[in-house]
Amino acid sequence: MRHPEALDQILAIIKRTDDPNIGYEATRIFINAIKSLSSDSKKYAEEIESLSRKEVISSLVDLLRRTWKWPILINDSIISLTLLVTFGPEGTGKSDHIALYPCSCVAVIGLDELEVVHTAQEGEESSGVQVIRKIIQSPAGEVSKEIKANTETLMAQLKERVGGRLEGAPI
Repeated sequence: MRHPEALDQILAIIKRTDDPNIGYEATRIFINAIKSLSSDSKKYAEEIESLSRKEVISSLVDLLRRTWKWPILINDSIISLTLLVTFGPEGTGKSDHIALYPCSCVAVIGLDELEVVHTAQEGEESSGVQVIRKIIQSPAGEVSKEIKANTETLMAQLKERVGGRLEGAPI
């Protein structure tokens, strides 16, 4: 983002609000920014890099794990994570990327030893990997074909970036 303080202000809203809907809408600002900037990833590489922060990825994963009853939010989160892995800085999906960015997509989603597990409320999953597993393993008709395909694309992009590390992933 051209104004780093705007990014921090949005993250502050997400962190301090007690109303999950406000947090979801704030996260959708990141979703829209990621989608827009990814349309010309070379021109906006710096801005995409700023959106590859642990806190932004965490907010996307929180949206993913908390909004099972709203498929559009799940899909938006999956697409945004896929775009960050695809167009983010080299190594966005790798654990050794943690030295540069405190948390990678793989770590925040929960596909490696740094799994982020939350206390789940009713209608939530406790980690991003549980949602991904639920989507991929869901029977036909339970999850839209689009969401399932987008989730498979996310996993394919992560596997491409991380290499063999995801071969044993619990998906």
